[in-house]
Amino acid sequence: MDCLKIINCRKEHIPAAADIFCRAFADSISMFAPDNPHIGEAVRDIFLLLHQSIGDGFLVAIDDEGTVQGYIVVTDNIRRLWKGAVLSGFLFRALYRWLTGCYGIGLASVLKIIHNKLCYMRFELGTKPAGQILSVAVNNDCRGRGTGKALVDQGLELLRSMGAGAVKLEVRPENHAARRIYSGCGFVEKGRTRDLQGEWIIMQLDM
Repeated sequence: MDCLKIINCRKEHIPAAADIFCRAFADSISMFAPDNPHIGEAVRDIFLLLHQSIGDGFLVAIDDEGTVQGYIVVTDNIRRLWKGAVLSGFLFRALYRWLTGCYGIGLASVLKIIHNKLCYMRFELGTKPAGQILSVAVNNDCRGRGTGKALVDQGLELLRSMGAGAVKLEVRPENHAARRIYSGCGFVEKGRTRDLQGEWIIMQLDM
């Protein structure tokens, strides 16, 4: 990893981390909100929720100039995220911003996103609670330099310190680079699930 250090995400890092997400997962975004110039607003709000609810589980890799080049979001308990969304008033603010057109997302897209989440819940409801890697992405210029592996290693170390007995994640079958990182960290395939975009591999690491 070239001159990058991994630190806790601060509020001022969120726009850059959200932009990295939008570039890394552009295909998924296009499926649910095609040609939407406002989608970055929605992603930034979601990342703000993650920052508020998960705290130390949101890490960023920054270069010598303080520019965010990658991020990882992990949690030892996904229920904390849902609890935070309710108690912080995020859901109500998001509903208001959606209704007033801040996100540029129509009702059809919202229903598609909800349907997609229900696909995940079919798997989650049948599994024991575990730590999770919720999202990880790296700037294109930093790929292949060990940044993703360093972020995953740091996230796993944090989950160990929290007492997580196991960690799970979902990865696309065609994402060979990410699968190599996860396999190198000891993750093994535990099953498969699907959403509207296609298949996901469920991987788990017993700590």
